[in-house]
Amino acid sequence: GHAGTVPMLGRRDSVAAAAEMIVMIERRCGGGNHTLSQHIDPEEMLVCTVGEVRVWPGASNVISGNTNITIDIRARRSEVRLSAVDDVMASITEQCDIIRKHDAEAVESDPNLTQQLVAAATTSMNILRQRKESSKHGAGDEGGGAEASEEAEGPESPVLVSGAGHDAMAMAHLTNVAM
Repeated sequence: GHAGTVPMLGRRDSVAAAAEMIVMIERRCGGGNHTLSQHIDPEEMLVCTVGEVRVWPGASNVISGNTNITIDIRARRSEVRLSAVDDVMASITEQCDIIRKHDAEAVESDPNLTQQLVAAATTSMNILRQRKESSKHGAGDEGGGAEASEEAEGPESPVLVSGAGHDAMAMAHLTNVAM
């Protein structure tokens, strides 16, 4: 309908419905409910993204009759992801049609590979830290390398949960994976 002739009470604006869904998805997934300083349990990590919003007909003076959104829900554990998917689906099926394009189980990083990556990153950071200290004191690099880095004090590299699973999902059935 035309924006100027259809009363507000008579409208079924798909953009308004999509906006409500986007806010619901953000709330369900914890968006805005925590500060960066709070620790989030990696086992419960959940990310939800509305990455695309397409409005038809997309004219400023026409009430939208069709709005398409894409929703990407990821978690370290499949149970966490599936719970969020179920909640989102239950909320939005009342208002719209759904086309599920892709659904993939979470892929767990191999603990041994992860520990090897942590050790390599920690060693590298210690070498860089040692070289930085040496350059402050005017000493050249005496070839300290990895042996010297083991003596350097520094925190272990953190293990982060990665929702970037496209490569891991494709390879996990062939070999162990870690990021």
